[in-house]
Amino acid sequence: MFRHRLLGIVLAVGGLGSVAQAALPDSLESKSASDEVERWTADLDSDVFSVRQQATQKLVEAGGAVVEPLLRIAQSGSLEASTRAITVLEAIYTSSDSKAVDQAELALEQLKQSERRSIAARADRVLTRHDDVREQRAVAEIRRLGGIVKYGFPQNVRALAPRNIPRNRRKEVSTIIISRKWKGRDEGLKYIKRLKTSFRLTLLRVKGDHVSDDAIKDLQISMPQLVVHERGNSYLGISGSQGRTGCQIGAVEPGTAAAKAGIKKRDVITKFGGKPVPNLEALIKLIGLTKPGDKIE
Repeated sequence: MFRHRLLGIVLAVGGLGSVAQAALPDSLESKSASDEVERWTADLDSDVFSVRQQATQKLVEAGGAVVEPLLRIAQSGSLEASTRAITVLEAIYTSSDSKAVDQAELALEQLKQSERRSIAARADRVLTRHDDVREQRAVAEIRRLGGIVKYGFPQNVRALAPRNIPRNRRKEVSTIIISRKWKGRDEGLKYIKRLKTSFRLTLLRVKGDHVSDDAIKDLQISMPQLVVHERGNSYLGISGSQGRTGCQIGAVEPGTAAAKAGIKKRDVITKFGGKPVPNLEALIKLIGLTKPGDKIE
């Protein structure tokens, strides 16, 4: 039997819920450095195995400064040179130089889209081989740029096949909140594309000019499983899913408006401000019509 409670909620502001380096300078502007890189990349296709090996090692040691030349070689060089270029990019991608890692990752993402199937497949294997690290870095960057990352598992999927889901995949990134604190602008959304999601991913976007509509549309095209909700500045502090009669609460953030009002996990919200709440999407829209500081039943 359901027990109905009438709660007063004061809304807050917010949202719902090693490779050696230094063989080369960061810039290749000096002619001598540029010439040396040209020689190393040309040597990737040498007839002499030892020369190819030495060139490969030199490029690995050079780090991020050689990513662009490696990308060009991988895109248009011989199969031998292209394969070695991807090998070097993988070594840079797994190094401790965060700037070089980001450059290598972007290069591998471009190669993954190559019309040369063998090259695209090799780049894809590199990214897949390190997808756990890739996601950890993406989450770290999203948080650094001011986004909020929540983990969970969709209620409908859990209900359909709980025992068929691998234990290590029972929790993954389920919700990203992009508020006015977001510093990444459109460019920072690339990190959301790097998340490993098997099912629905929800993006809660606070209205404002910190992210453009075109960038959100591009994100949705790249990620068919992405569901975008736009809301205002009011912050309730819950996550939820479809219940039998309304929005079932999955979690309540400590110290938020929901917590202060006494809302608890597994509660079901059926009305908000006197209006019916058939699901989470409806609740988000209703919250979007409020202002921080409003008291809502």
